[in-house]
Amino acid sequence: MKHITVNQTGGSEDAFKAAFIRALQETVQSKVSEILILVPQKSNLEYGIIEKVLGVAMVKKLMKNESVPYDDFNVNIRARTMRTIEMSPKSEVIIGAYLRPSDFDGVLAKSFDAVAAIYVPWMDDELEAWKRKNPELIDVPAYLSKFNKKG
Repeated sequence: MKHITVNQTGGSEDAFKAAFIRALQETVQSKVSEILILVPQKSNLEYGIIEKVLGVAMVKKLMKNESVPYDDFNVNIRARTMRTIEMSPKSEVIIGAYLRPSDFDGVLAKSFDAVAAIYVPWMDDELEAWKRKNPELIDVPAYLSKFNKKG
């Protein structure tokens, strides 16, 4: 399993956007059709960064524990919290958004078939702790600039 870290912390819309784009790329490269967004609590999904990136309609469905198709990439997106996550043998890409590193480590230890884990830290010390063990970084400004170029 690949371990990837976004190199920005806190309330950065760009950090979550970069993680989501990278998750889509990982699904294509690995030929998997599931992305799991894991957050500390459901309130992390709505009225903030994740809702701005994914849109209100998608977040409303995710709040109801629905699997939401993202047709442009032929993937399904699910969201769970640390309390509602169920370990499944599905091959998937996991985005851990705003979790403590130890919580995300615990989930990954039980994620048998995850092909990639992308961590979006909230605090600087969480970023540093995760980086020491998982050095592949997404440099958010450089990464997003690849997708924001005008043709």
